[in-house]
Amino acid sequence: PPGGPAAMTSWRDARYAVVDVETTGLDPAVNEVLSIGIVDVVGGRVQVGSAYYREIRPRVPPAAENVVIHGIRPVDAASGGDPDEVGTEVVERLRDRVLVAHVAWVERSFLRAWLAPLGWPVPEDVVDTDVLARLARARAGGPVMDGHLRLGAAAARYGLPEQGRHHALGDALTTAQLLLAVVGDVSADGEPTLRDLLTAERQR
Repeated sequence: PPGGPAAMTSWRDARYAVVDVETTGLDPAVNEVLSIGIVDVVGGRVQVGSAYYREIRPRVPPAAENVVIHGIRPVDAASGGDPDEVGTEVVERLRDRVLVAHVAWVERSFLRAWLAPLGWPVPEDVVDTDVLARLARARAGGPVMDGHLRLGAAAARYGLPEQGRHHALGDALTTAQLLLAVVGDVSADGEPTLRDLLTAERQR
């Protein structure tokens, strides 16, 4: 939660799980997760050795228009892991971590639908690098943006390469690097706290 200890905790002292998912569509009520990438950030550093990537077998194969985006063909999806088995692994990887994602409502919504039945405590607040990047842009004198800032565009503002657009692990790695780059521009009072990151949407 954003209050309490988070108000005093330096962002560097928290342990983060940076997550990206590719899905069969954008409605978590009917669509499913096709692949997930996770990378940890601990002590203000991306833990590349922690990188985790799995493809998940959906009940309904991905539609052709989605295959064009993420490249996961129906035959690939059919050979993915069992959703409950992979989900159990993912719950353990997210446990006691602060969730980070870019345009985080997507990950939070799909993870809730998939993992809550497997015992994942859905967090009230997550760190959204899209929100952080837009807040940093506004504080630097740029226009306030109501729409989202694409991950590649946000990364480019900090001179960061995209690690693999629309590949879950590549996007997770790009998001982790973006988190470290943008965090110094978030707080007007020096190094931000964990609460600063969790409540950035309310600061815009």
